[in-house]
Amino acid sequence: MDFGASVDSLPTVVILQILSYLHWRDKLSVGEVLPSWENVLQCCSAWPSVHYRELTPRCQKDRALLLHCIVSYGAYIQTISITLRSALGIAGSHILKEMRSRCHNLVSLEFGSTIWDPFGGMLFCQILGNCSKLQEVSLVRPSLVWGLGREGKDSVLVPLIKAGHVHKITKLFLCTESLIDHEGPLDILKNFTQLRTLRVRREELSEEV
Repeated sequence: MDFGASVDSLPTVVILQILSYLHWRDKLSVGEVLPSWENVLQCCSAWPSVHYRELTPRCQKDRALLLHCIVSYGAYIQTISITLRSALGIAGSHILKEMRSRCHNLVSLEFGSTIWDPFGGMLFCQILGNCSKLQEVSLVRPSLVWGLGREGKDSVLVPLIKAGHVHKITKLFLCTESLIDHEGPLDILKNFTQLRTLRVRREELSEEV
């Protein structure tokens, strides 16, 4: 039996079922090994979700692979979850740039990072502005500057408010680092009109913020 021919002749529904069991990294390999599957890979059904989580700060190769995934198939990805262990840097900024340009079918976005810079905050705002199909946006463990009148290198909420996109945040998970230098009520959260889940340290509020 010609294995290559038999794989090439599989119905699309079967190929999609096979792809559903594969990690996004493996899907990239499939596209290289089986060019005949490329047409199937170029559809939203093949990319329901991409989950990227860094386990160590040294992750340039992993970020390069994620960037390749976004460039090649970002137009078809419906859910992206990204957790960074270190600053955005050049590679992280390129990932956000490509998401801004390509991920127009994105329905759900989760982004976790304790280290922000002004450029990263701007790119995140632009993603929220460009991805019109977004229904759920989670911001996880950000380090924040809480006062609207203050400028800080780690701020991300202030640009979101100024750009008018803060209402798109539906989940906000705050850690100890998120509350550094903050005292008193979290008044800035009044701007989060569509917030459904707020987790502060180990406490979760899902009713009234």
